[in-house]
Amino acid sequence: MNPDDLDELDRAILDVLTEGRADGEPWGIATPAVVLAALEEQGYDSPPVRQTINNRMKNMSLAGHLSNRFGKGEYMLVDDPRDDTITD
Repeated sequence: MNPDDLDELDRAILDVLTEGRADGEPWGIATPAVVLAALEEQGYDSPPVRQTINNRMKNMSLAGHLSNRFGKGEYMLVDDPRDDTITD
């Protein structure tokens, strides 16, 4: 998956996963339900249903950008397709 393959929702999901990264806060792990709640809280235009977010996160996992921790739907960002840098 390259940056050109990402749409607005994909980028919004990645934004949620990277929140806190620059401030040294915990970041990079979320469930689809947490992502949906964050998008609604941020006032995302016409938030999608949780299943849509789940499908997008699953696709990013299959592409190697997220890891489905323990196979339970808790996803961890391992490679941001928008850039080449993931650092702690």
